[in-house]
Amino acid sequence: MNSKLEAKAVRVAVAKLKPRTQAFIDGKFIKAQSGKTFTTENPATGKPLAEIAACAAPTAGRGDQGRVRSTTAGVAAVRRGSA
Repeated sequence: MNSKLEAKAVRVAVAKLKPRTQAFIDGKFIKAQSGKTFTTENPATGKPLAEIAACAAPTAGRGDQGRVRSTTAGVAAVRRGSA
């Protein structure tokens, strides 16, 4: 195999990546309820990496509701003996 070709293919593939920047809450990617974002930086270079959803209490609360549902479902499954 040609390592130069492989390295080039990797660089091309990485350049095409579009990471998700929304919050992952309750199994879904969502924007912050406020619509606000903040910039996260590469600590090694100080250069911007991405704009991330700036979640405040209302958006974060949605995550708590999902956690409660999944915990409750898990406890019920253990009680039924199906976990």
